[in-house]
Amino acid sequence: MVGLVAVLAVTRKKEGGIIMAEMPTEHDEMLEEAVVDFLHIMIETHIERHKSLHRAFSELVGDFFQHNPDKSPDNTIMELIKWSYRQISKPELDKT
Repeated sequence: MVGLVAVLAVTRKKEGGIIMAEMPTEHDEMLEEAVVDFLHIMIETHIERHKSLHRAFSELVGDFFQHNPDKSPDNTIMELIKWSYRQISKPELDKT
């Protein structure tokens, strides 16, 4: 937290060619809290997005093996990606 204070909350003033740091003000501390809150929200949003992508990827892998029952789980990711891309332009009907 101290690094964040040093970067965000400390203002600088140029006097006689020397840059001097001032003590953080109440406003600076409020800014720091807002930035920390924002970063927490960004991290939480990233985690939720990753979970969503993971669920979608699991569904895609399941679809791939449902449409390709003869394929082994040792197939490459590239095969999965190519199959998925083909589904955009020419989707296969469910084999179930």
